[in-house]
Amino acid sequence: MATDFSPQADVALSRAVGIAKVVGATLEVAHATGTPPSFAAGPEALTASQARLAEMQELRKTGAEKALAGLLAKLEPELPGRVTGRLLPGPPTRVLPARAVEIGADLLVTGARGRGGDQMFIIGSVAEGLVRRATTNVLVVRGDEKNEGYRHILIATDLTEASEAAIPTSLLCAAPDADVELMHVVDWGLTGPEFEGASGSPMPDFEDLWQEAIQQARTELEGFLARARGSRASLRHRVVVGVAAAEILRHLKKAGPDLLVVGKHLRELPMHESVAERLVRHAPTSVLVARSPRA
Repeated sequence: MATDFSPQADVALSRAVGIAKVVGATLEVAHATGTPPSFAAGPEALTASQARLAEMQELRKTGAEKALAGLLAKLEPELPGRVTGRLLPGPPTRVLPARAVEIGADLLVTGARGRGGDQMFIIGSVAEGLVRRATTNVLVVRGDEKNEGYRHILIATDLTEASEAAIPTSLLCAAPDADVELMHVVDWGLTGPEFEGASGSPMPDFEDLWQEAIQQARTELEGFLARARGSRASLRHRVVVGVAAAEILRHLKKAGPDLLVVGKHLRELPMHESVAERLVRHAPTSVLVARSPRA
């Protein structure tokens, strides 16, 4: 659980506690202290600036230690013997994903915005950086403070391994009687069928290709659901045609789920913005980014 001790981080912490209770997990609350700024100045000014900076850093560390101790004391009765704290020196988008790997965390939880969050944006730069860099599952929490499971979940799937891995991960965050909907968008994108075949052969029946893709998606989703049976949650699926991110965001506004789940591939380049990252940025609800298992 990543915290900067802000109100939004407290909301995310409440969700993290609720999940830990349900699955019997341990919870580590981690705070990244950030990177000290550098100065371009003469020797005397630089020495004075560094001394002042060291003093400020020590004050910040002391304050963070006190705040973290207060959180742990508050959480101990709820998770007796299963909650710990950690201060991590360095920038949060680097040290928090690294810490998650170090301890083998199943889930990294963060608020959508922290103390430095610009209210003009729906997600802060730290949360967005964690989604992009982390190799574990990431839950970006929005909304009110609750420690119960999510009741209405939309899982956006592209029918890949990462997407299917998102299903059991999302059920860990779900209320026992949750309504879970899998959604796939048939999106040709840049790989759509040719209007004319090789050497001027007849154009394929475009409508038949669409219907074949839709039916194949339904078959794949039914297989996903069959493998996920055993949960008390209500599971169903839908297939639509259009641009993936746009259709998913449109359905979010219409259906109003309290959690969106997307799969994200480990092989994506760090600077490549995936559909998952666009959804995290623009979705008005909490988002769980589920990573595909390592090969």
